[in-house]
Amino acid sequence: MRLPVEALEATVLLADVSKPATTVGAGRHVLVVDDDADVRRTVGRSLQVMGYRVDVLASRELASERLERTAFHAAVVDVQMPGPRLPAFLRELGTRCPRLPILLMSGDPSSELTPELRAQSPAPMGFIAKPFNPAQLTAAVHALTEA
Repeated sequence: MRLPVEALEATVLLADVSKPATTVGAGRHVLVVDDDADVRRTVGRSLQVMGYRVDVLASRELASERLERTAFHAAVVDVQMPGPRLPAFLRELGTRCPRLPILLMSGDPSSELTPELRAQSPAPMGFIAKPFNPAQLTAAVHALTEA
């Protein structure tokens, strides 16, 4: 799947349009976890353009290691990835970082934020379906980090 990279700098449609695009994230640190390199790059760049600091990782195992030494304001996690199952990863996040907002993303139309998934972590959770545009992503992350 390819998300549009060319138009990132032009994206201004945000949850809070009173702020300049580069300050929406205000230096908040976001962890992005996806096994698709194109998605990682596009999501990471979309959030950076909006002022977020971003760590992009290719696996839940790498994310677990990074969480041991780095604090984040939110995590954006692909639902369908190899490695540890999503419920186990969400439980780990909930134990380690009980207030870390989590945005799940998936290109599978049958994926959704079920009550069973929501129960795995006490943190605020959201869901965004792929494909999405940078404005939708930014608005979803902004809403979770401002909750």
